[in-house]
Amino acid sequence: MQSLYASIIRCLDVGGSSGENLKRLARSIAGDLVNGGSKSVCDSVVFSGLAGATVPAGVVILDDNKVEWKTTSSVLIGDEVIARANKVGATALGIGKLTTLPSSVHGVSGVTNTRVAVKGRDKDSDSVIRRKVKKGAARFQRSGIERISHEVMKVSGVFDISLLHNRTSVVVDGVQPHSFAAIVAGGKDQEVLDAIATARSCGVGDNVGVSGLGIEVTGSAKTAQGRATTATMFRPTEVLINITIIVSGTNSSTHASLTIALKDSIKGYFIGESGLLPLSKFDQDGLLIGDDVSGFKLATPCNAVIANDGILDGVTVNNQTHVNIGKSELAVVTDASISVIYI
Repeated sequence: MQSLYASIIRCLDVGGSSGENLKRLARSIAGDLVNGGSKSVCDSVVFSGLAGATVPAGVVILDDNKVEWKTTSSVLIGDEVIARANKVGATALGIGKLTTLPSSVHGVSGVTNTRVAVKGRDKDSDSVIRRKVKKGAARFQRSGIERISHEVMKVSGVFDISLLHNRTSVVVDGVQPHSFAAIVAGGKDQEVLDAIATARSCGVGDNVGVSGLGIEVTGSAKTAQGRATTATMFRPTEVLINITIIVSGTNSSTHASLTIALKDSIKGYFIGESGLLPLSKFDQDGLLIGDDVSGFKLATPCNAVIANDGILDGVTVNNQTHVNIGKSELAVVTDASISVIYI
């Protein structure tokens, strides 16, 4: 039954789906692992004005960044009330930042907040959901080649595996007949090789010595029974992406700090270290094996940094708008490969 379920999962177009369709598929596989996000909440909103007046529920207040917050209940002037951001995500709100009422409210002359907001959670991006689907599907992959994904994804530091399996008697996409090729990103070589040896079926080749599948790593390993054997995996070939960010309307005194922040933002997008940013709103698991790079998508982490301090005029990747990444490749960036041009 588990093998049948895993086969059904493989038939679902998870890789080709996005948005709501992807979420629908993901929830059926990964269940509660899929994060739909939550809104930031501030529990210290205080209205000033006519003593004894009651402020109705649902009053809209704008913060310094023009984000709308809405009160959840009615409240007397001078008492505290809860307000919730109107958008899902980790919206930050400092003390005294809720001060603008876009519409007049009877008896109210002002508003503020006396404590910071509790940040919400960002929705999982499509790449995050796909990885969670992969992990969710791995729970049902307990036999044959399918079990390799399950065992390898359990290895500390592994963030992706692309498992190419050829069940035919001819070479397909560079993979030898009746064999598999495990392309793995992250984790220690030895631990990954041991995981493959633990799950690999007897008589199935692992494409040792075959070129075109990435960087080969072959070494000694141990089976689940503790027997010595050899195993082969492939590391994805890293493709360096040269990124050019064009920004206008900025103050030259901010260029040095803005350049650093933009580079950190882009690196966070690529490798999934959202801690590089004040708000973790990007692909928390970074780009995976075979993921293309789009200048359009990179506008998101750039705009989060630039905000109201300038205008993003464009982002190019390798002097174009889109870079195709092969099935055994992984896109990477460095400080030196990111350029910021101010006009």
